[in-house]
Formats: sequence, C-alpha cells, structure tokens
Amino acid sequence: MENIVTFNQHRRESNPQEKKFYDAAIDFKKSSSIIFDQAILGCNGNGKPNQYLTEREEQIVFSTLQWLGSPVGQSFLDKAGFVPKTI
Repeated sequence: MENIVTFNQHRRESNPQEKKFYDAAIDFKKSSSIIFDQAILGCNGNGKPNQYLTEREEQIVFSTLQWLGSPVGQSFLDKAGFVPKTI
C-alpha cells in the first residue's frame, strides 16, 4: 500500500507527534483496508462498507488524523477529555 498524501505532509518531518498519528492511521489501514470506509460511511449487515471513500475523502480523513498530533489537535483532544497514555 502506498502512503496517503495529506494536505500538510511536510509537517510530519518537523513534528514527531503528527507523524505518530499519521503512522498509526496507516497501520490501521494496512490491517484492514476498508476500516475507514466502514467507520465513516457505515457498513451493511455483512460488514462490507456501504460505499468506499474517494481519494479526496481519504486525504481529508488522514489529514485530520495527522492534525490530531499537532499542538492545536492535542489541545482539542485535551479539551475533549482525552488524556495521553503514560508508560
């Protein structure tokens, strides 16, 4: 599977947290190629997506997931009550 281009992919080089979120999304996509299609567009009773994401929709999804790793995205998660896991 080739990498999915995001709107601000250059930021992954300078922000390790954005890269981490993007890489996690890629790993989910690799483990189940239709996981985001199912989550966003719903699925039928057999687990198949009702529709498949277009290339642009996929770019929006992955850009948003990458954004969650940015300082603003992290602030959003914090305000929503999500707490980073401590190891």
